[in-house]
Amino acid sequence: MFRLGLGIIIYICSRLLADELVTDDITALNAHGVCLILAVVIPCIIKSQGLRLGRYSLRSIWLVLVSFCIFKFLQVAVIIESKPQNMTGNIYTYYVIGLALVSIGEELFFRGVLFEDLKLKYNIYVASVVSVCFFTLIHFSNSVEYLTFNLISGVVFVVLRIKYKGILMPLLAHLFGNWTVFFYLNGI
Repeated sequence: MFRLGLGIIIYICSRLLADELVTDDITALNAHGVCLILAVVIPCIIKSQGLRLGRYSLRSIWLVLVSFCIFKFLQVAVIIESKPQNMTGNIYTYYVIGLALVSIGEELFFRGVLFEDLKLKYNIYVASVVSVCFFTLIHFSNSVEYLTFNLISGVVFVVLRIKYKGILMPLLAHLFGNWTVFFYLNGI
C-alpha cells in the first residue's frame, strides 16, 4: 500500500506543477499521461517492485485488440457525431503520442499498482471494484452514455488483467481503443 499511497501523492504533486505550466489541451493530455507514469515508476523503483506483463499469445492479443476496437468504434458511432477537427501538421502525432501516454499511464496505475496493491491487501474482488470505480470516476462526464461506456471499459480492462495475469492485455486494449476513437472522430 506504500507504493499506492506514494503514487497518489506523486500524481497529485506532479499534476499541480504541470497545471501551472500547461497552456493547451494537447500539452495537458501529455502531462496527464506523464504524471501517471511517474506515479507508477517512482514508487516501483523505490520499493524495487515491478509489474507483471502477464500470459498472452499473439492470437489472444489480436482477438482482444480487434474486439475492443470494434467496441470503441460502436461507442463513438452511437454517441458521437463524427466531426473531424481542423488539425494540421504534427498535431496528429502529438495526439497519438498523448493518447499513448495516457493509456499506458492509466493502465500502469489502475490495473498495475492500484489493482495489485489492493489485491494483496484485501482480495481480487475489492481490487476489481475499486479499480473500475476509480477508472470510471477519472473519466466522469455529464453524459450517461459516456459514463456507461467508461464503466464497461473499466470492467473489460479488469477482466483482461485477471484473465491474462498482467497489464499487457488491458494496456494494449486501452491504447488501441483510444486510437480508434481518435481516428474515427477525425475521419482517418
